[in-house]
Amino acid sequence: MGRRTLCSYVAAVFIFFSCAAASYAAESMEPRNGLQFELRSGGSLWAYDGQHCYIYQNWDGSGFTIETKVYFSTEGKPGRFPRESWYGIYVQDTNHGYRYTFGPVNAGWNNSPDPISVGVIKYEKRSHFQPLSGFYSIFQEKGFVFLRLQFIPAKRTGDDGRLVGWAAAPGEDWVKVWDYKVAAEFAPNLIGLSVDSYHPVSFGPVIFEYFLIDGAFPARSSYFGEYWSLDGWEFALGKRIKLQYKEEAGGLKRQDENAIESKLVDAGQVRVDGIFADWDAIKMLPAEGFVNLEPGQRPYLTRVSSARDQHNLYFKINCLEEPSTDLLQGKKNGDLDWQEDDAVQIVLTAPSGKKSSYVFNSAGQRFTIFVPDASDREYAVATEIQPTAWSAEVAIPLGNGELPKPEAGDEWQIQVFRYYPNALATMKWPAAETQGWGKLIFD
Repeated sequence: MGRRTLCSYVAAVFIFFSCAAASYAAESMEPRNGLQFELRSGGSLWAYDGQHCYIYQNWDGSGFTIETKVYFSTEGKPGRFPRESWYGIYVQDTNHGYRYTFGPVNAGWNNSPDPISVGVIKYEKRSHFQPLSGFYSIFQEKGFVFLRLQFIPAKRTGDDGRLVGWAAAPGEDWVKVWDYKVAAEFAPNLIGLSVDSYHPVSFGPVIFEYFLIDGAFPARSSYFGEYWSLDGWEFALGKRIKLQYKEEAGGLKRQDENAIESKLVDAGQVRVDGIFADWDAIKMLPAEGFVNLEPGQRPYLTRVSSARDQHNLYFKINCLEEPSTDLLQGKKNGDLDWQEDDAVQIVLTAPSGKKSSYVFNSAGQRFTIFVPDASDREYAVATEIQPTAWSAEVAIPLGNGELPKPEAGDEWQIQVFRYYPNALATMKWPAAETQGWGKLIFD
């Protein structure tokens, strides 16, 4: 179940917030954000060279692991998921003529199947359409499925490479559902997401919430949320796909990967209540270039946004979790091992040079003891917990002797750390060495 928690700490400038917890929508709830595909018409896709619909990034043929979360189509003609239709993670080797799409596949005759089957669509050596299904089943009422696809290249001449697929239902563990030997020559140079059908049918919306890529070649992990950037993505959609976001980006461009822009808003526009709808009107690109401080380990998607009014400095943090992860949030203020909770730490250096550290867990518990440079001022924290993510918003008082009221054009130093103990991971922004600082820029 999704749930929100609110633990707010009263300062002179705050309205008092009482600690509360409530249950909200089920795990199959509508996504707040996402990249939406609506297939207007399927194509004649018997042959490899047909006009397939996908978005992609370039790849270099090396190994990778891709993860996504995809919400099932709910409407269509002649059904919500017509026969011989598919969507999911897309990989292609244009040099040797291979295409694979791993995800929901309808290989049967029912145009609104339930349960939905996870499978793969194959085109090999520039040959014909080969649908495979039945790897994993999940009921429509679950709303979405997690997908993971791994490519393991051949190690020696004469060996085969492998494509390995996993799936997970909401709140359940990953299940390996496909382990397939691919030709030694297979070297994907395109990776991405696809929605398509063999027949002239329509269905949608199919909504992808994120695209995570782990591998040696530079590529962009994307959380398709508010005001996300199109940098790094290419589109091969033609006129058969309508593509849109849950929130439009409004032409925003990221100016500096090591900077967070703090937007000036009207007093009271941001309310620290764990609901976050008030952030939707603030057009900004969140910082998301976190690095995992554990050598050789991938980061888990984390995003930070900021705003301010005449009284407070605000932060919004989104933390993506593994599908079956149980949040750790039992530590109390004064526990030496507070880093063993799912927690976030914001460190600010104002123009005076004084450091202030603000630490809280996914339940909204603040930590001020055994925290270097911990702020001794009161500030508000509210959190929201969903099946695969937790989010927090924070209000820090300004002009209280610790943090001055900034002027437009001012720059402060900032670091953000995320502690994810179930993954044995500590993430940091900006993605520099441990002591590296980013910029908090006030517009």
